[in-house]
Amino acid sequence: MEVVQTILVYLTLAAAVFYLAKKFLLPKRLFASKKGTTKGCGEDNCGCH
Repeated sequence: MEVVQTILVYLTLAAAVFYLAKKFLLPKRLFASKKGTTKGCGEDNCGCH
């Protein structure tokens, strides 16, 4: 049982580190969707927010 808990702790830690790296360290264009739209939100006051 202790092994399972250790594995879960390390998986949770890895997920948290990945999330923080994605949010703060890596550039946003790395994760941008490529669905053919090149304009960003907020350029034409679309009312989406």
